[in-house]
Amino acid sequence: MQAGLPKARGSASILMMLSLVLANLANLGIQFVIPRLLVPEEYTRFAMMWASGQLVAALLFEWLRIGVVRYSANDAGDPRRLPETLAALYAALLVGASVLAVILLATGRTGSAMFMAGLILFYACAQGAFDGQQANLRARFLNVRFSVTWMVRSVLSFSLTLVVASAFSDGRFALAALSASFLIVSLFAGLSPRSLRWPARSSVVFLMKFGLFAAAAGIISFALPLVARYAMVHYAGGTDSAGAVLAVDIAQKILMALGTAVNLLLLQPVISRVNRDPEEGSRYMESHLINVVALFSAAMVVLLYANSVMVTYFVPPAFLESYSKVSLLAVISIVLVCLKSYGLDALFAIGGKTVYSVVTSGVALLLVLLGCGGLYVTHSIGLSSTLVVLVLALVAGLVLATYFAASVLSLRLPWGKLSRILLVTAAAMVASFLLAVYGNAVVQMAGFIVIAFIILGGYRALGVGGPRQWLGQS
Repeated sequence: MQAGLPKARGSASILMMLSLVLANLANLGIQFVIPRLLVPEEYTRFAMMWASGQLVAALLFEWLRIGVVRYSANDAGDPRRLPETLAALYAALLVGASVLAVILLATGRTGSAMFMAGLILFYACAQGAFDGQQANLRARFLNVRFSVTWMVRSVLSFSLTLVVASAFSDGRFALAALSASFLIVSLFAGLSPRSLRWPARSSVVFLMKFGLFAAAAGIISFALPLVARYAMVHYAGGTDSAGAVLAVDIAQKILMALGTAVNLLLLQPVISRVNRDPEEGSRYMESHLINVVALFSAAMVVLLYANSVMVTYFVPPAFLESYSKVSLLAVISIVLVCLKSYGLDALFAIGGKTVYSVVTSGVALLLVLLGCGGLYVTHSIGLSSTLVVLVLALVAGLVLATYFAASVLSLRLPWGKLSRILLVTAAAMVASFLLAVYGNAVVQMAGFIVIAFIILGGYRALGVGGPRQWLGQS
């Protein structure tokens, strides 16, 4: 019986990775296909409501989801009774938000701000219910059920959203279909709470202190690109800003999917090593930072090259002008978000100093708000200028976080290897520019192999590492 445990765990891990891949493919599939089913203004409506719904879901439920992962399997003898408190809080918040969403939808005129707010809140409740169920499954180590549920939801979200978008050509119906996919899977595949109890005030305060602080930095990081998108839509309108919104959406979906893989494959081994050998913790964290910078630098080059040579394949003509105008800034801004979230913020979490994640992300958000306000007041707001403000604010937050990482975590920043990554990235960027400008269609497609060779070969030759080091195998 015991001999079969490693095999079962290995199968569960493979299934989890497959579910992760499928979920990200479904999101990317929606992102690539739906602009061909909706006119630019409807796409902008759908994209902004989807992103807003994700942010509202994080604001309402992320602190509870983190609490479920950490405490839903807590010792039954614990007088705080945290599992029951979590279940009661989740149920109360979900019911309250759902009732408010229904009221807004029922009383608001179709297309009004009240109706849109109701639809966004309805989506947030649907995603929150699903995420809470999934967190419960993970906390109880029901990994196979977790993976199967995730895969079913991914397939249903992709198919239902695109079918409804094709049938009605309306972003609101598309978001309603996406919301329905979360609800359907939650109702038929979720877990019922083992028990509910009126939460003690001390337990609620404890969970809020734990969850709100842990969730804050991630919520702010997600909000940063959304603020820029709202500014662009406000400036240019739903039709003319659609391509710019799509550029940010595609970069965010692709690069944050890579970030999720980084957390699953790279971060967990680092945490285990730091826990086993705290004296060597700084060295492990430095290695993680190098790996994150190397991976996202490589992803940035490849994505920018794809935007140069393949943009007409996946961006409809009606979106192309504003997409091409901001695609460079969109990719750079999301790379900066990811470097901080999956690199430095992860190190703060490992070192138990998450306050610095929140502070530095908050500074970046404040700078974005001030910058966009300044652009508006001076009548200089535009698609590109808005993203320039975002990039500068993110750079400021990243520099501040780097300073705190060096001083608070006693981290010796590996400037030598980081400069070598910069050198390889610059060489790959030059090669990608030459291939995009002077190569024919066949050469441009083969250029992806050339760029991968330059990056991987350069990293290896200069001692930065490669796939084996990224996966923690050596």
